[in-house]
Amino acid sequence: MKGSKMDAGAAAQGRKARRRGPGMLVPIGFLVLFFGGISAAGFLSFRQSQRYQASVDGFLNAARAGEIDEAYQGLSPRRRASMPLAAFRSLAEHRALRRNRGHSIDASRTVGGSLPADRACVRARLDMDDVDWLVQFYVVRGDDESWRVESFALHEVATVVLSDVLEECGYAPRRVVGYPGPPIVHRTPRLR
Repeated sequence: MKGSKMDAGAAAQGRKARRRGPGMLVPIGFLVLFFGGISAAGFLSFRQSQRYQASVDGFLNAARAGEIDEAYQGLSPRRRASMPLAAFRSLAEHRALRRNRGHSIDASRTVGGSLPADRACVRARLDMDDVDWLVQFYVVRGDDESWRVESFALHEVATVVLSDVLEECGYAPRRVVGYPGPPIVHRTPRLR
């Protein structure tokens, strides 16, 4: 008898365990979907950042090579409409853009909060013989999904470095009162 009661008790416990098993699949399924969604969003964000960083790379490479017309084509239609090639040429001929040995992307982020993102700020360091320069870009995504430079500004690297040098990316003169570093130079005017 003892054996039969034990067998019945073991069978009842097995049934209870089986009843709880499918109940655990629902929370596990939600966790898999949640973390899968986060991973997919992270991957898409990474792919997008590669695209807008590539537009900055193309712009800087063209300027370094002296291909000013090509760099000009890397500007957004709005910027080209407001800045003739001659005015752009005077900005693009700056020694930091023309005579650097290369560049590296320091930081990039999307701005504006729209999804999918259509605006971003990218900061690059230009490798120069004497002193490095920073250049910040405000890039926008066009209707054709390509990213274009809308604004940029050069800033000589100093002990104290501004995180943003373009208004579109968050620069506000009232926040840098007492800033001891070099001035921001060759900044495109803000488009309104």
